Amino acid sequence: ADFEDEISDAISEINDSGSGGSGGSSGSKPQKGGYQSAGESVIVPSSTPEANSKYTDLSGFEWAQTYIYSLKEKGVLTMSADRKFRPADSVTREEFVKMIVCAFGLKAEGDIDFSDVSENDWYYEYVKTAYLCGIINGTSADTFGSGMPITREQMAAIVYRYAEFKKAD
Repeated sequence: ADFEDEISDAISEINDSGSGGSGGSSGSKPQKGGYQSAGESVIVPSSTPEANSKYTDLSGFEWAQTYIYSLKEKGVLTMSADRKFRPADSVTREEFVKMIVCAFGLKAEGDIDFSDVSENDWYYEYVKTAYLCGIINGTSADTFGSGMPITREQMAAIVYRYAEFKKAD
């Protein structure tokens, strides 16, 4: 199967409410740490959210609201205290990694040693999980790149690595 088929399969897995399950260990999986699929993760557009849980800055982005709120309901996206989504802002590396880990329900056990990722950081578990599953690398051997905007190239590489990770499953 080519890359397009692998991505299509990964997206289908997310959207298929009957899928899920858990992973185990296999010789073909990354050896950086133990991991498992957390099970069912469904991304399907949902109904309009309650008024008190609405983002206040989606004007002009109405076409995406159903998807944004569906991802919020699944825990892939979270709402800030000021109820802003910031649809025109850049996404940081750690924000995108959180979305991938939550969307695909990944879990991992082990340790990481990036100088710019502390166990006290909100994104520590997401970066750790993605790294141990082999779907992210740092910007150097000892730096993750916290706070940096993620590039399209980096997003594509992460999605490709996830497809490879699932193919090895």
